[in-house]
Amino acid sequence: MPAAIHRLIPRTASLSQRRCAHCDKLAAELSQTRTKLAYRENEISVLRAQLANSTVESAAALATIADLRVRVAELERSAKLNSENSSKPPSSDGIAKPERKIRTASQRNHKKSKPSGGQIGHAGATLQQVGNPDRTINHFPLRCDGCGAKLKNSSASGYAARQVFDLPEPRPLEVTEHRAHACLCGCGTVTKAAFPRGVTAPVQYGERVRGYAIYLSGEQLVPEDRVAQTMNDLFGMTISAPTVADIVARKATALAEFMNETVLGEALAAPLKHMDETGLRVKKDLLWLHVVCTPALTHYRVGKRGEMLSGVSGIIVHDFLCGRPPPVKGDCGTTAKPQDKALCSTPRGERASIGRDALRPDILRTPRSAGVVKSAVRLHGGSGATRRPGRSSRTGRAWRAPTF
Repeated sequence: MPAAIHRLIPRTASLSQRRCAHCDKLAAELSQTRTKLAYRENEISVLRAQLANSTVESAAALATIADLRVRVAELERSAKLNSENSSKPPSSDGIAKPERKIRTASQRNHKKSKPSGGQIGHAGATLQQVGNPDRTINHFPLRCDGCGAKLKNSSASGYAARQVFDLPEPRPLEVTEHRAHACLCGCGTVTKAAFPRGVTAPVQYGERVRGYAIYLSGEQLVPEDRVAQTMNDLFGMTISAPTVADIVARKATALAEFMNETVLGEALAAPLKHMDETGLRVKKDLLWLHVVCTPALTHYRVGKRGEMLSGVSGIIVHDFLCGRPPPVKGDCGTTAKPQDKALCSTPRGERASIGRDALRPDILRTPRSAGVVKSAVRLHGGSGATRRPGRSSRTGRAWRAPTF
């Protein structure tokens, strides 16, 4: 192409040369906007990190608040406990003792469904005169109430009788001497008589003295020193507390086989039985006093925690404070009565949680081996109150546990 043509056609300008002032302004604004956007993104990242930290701290604070609420609720519940609504002893009430409610049914301020006193059909037990009294004392008037003249006993025309029932006057101990003689036969043999059964020492207490000591100590739960004092006051006899303890121990040893085989075996084989346990200190060691009882039998056993009996079957009624899962269970509803009062004062949600835990199958389910029932149930509640088993006025309703 000729050079003249090149001179006539203008050379194409570059992009930077073709920008106008408006484009430069837009480019500057775009750069500033990008700078601001990067700054805002940095701020957003910082705020997000702060929000994450605040969320963690808020969760920790909420957990702490929830824990404090539980602790406050527990402290408030513990502060309301006393000897009336828990297993705490009356000595722990301090100065602010709760007002004792009137326990006589006829004096309670509520509508009575039954009249006070003996009910219709109640057998009752009252004193009645007997036809042959042990002793009769006649009383005659000395003078006439009308004229004042002396009266003779033979002039009596009738009498009114009143009888007084009383214990006989205590007498000193009756001493019986047993003499075992030795007889000489014509053949030259000397034969000695045997002493009666139970007469084994030169001097000893008889069956009645031992029976009174065992009854006061075992049935009435009187300490040995007070048993000795009671027998001294009533019968005028001198007996020491160690002697009372030895009498009770000897009888317990004599009845050990009968209690551990006959009584325990019959109680375990009964279709319905009550079982319970409570802590017991023996020579400063913490052991457990287990009881198995029926309406006719009661067996006590001292052992370590977790020592279960074999051959347990049928229905077992207990208070659920620390139970064992037999094939069928029941709740007696008597021992935990004070704890039930305290449970009623807990929040509704907590009571519902306790109830759900009590019915969880995984808590009730436990393996058994060789017929030995192992303790597996641990429910909410206080310590069992010491009481005489088998004398409850309420009967528990049995319910069937899961199959093992």
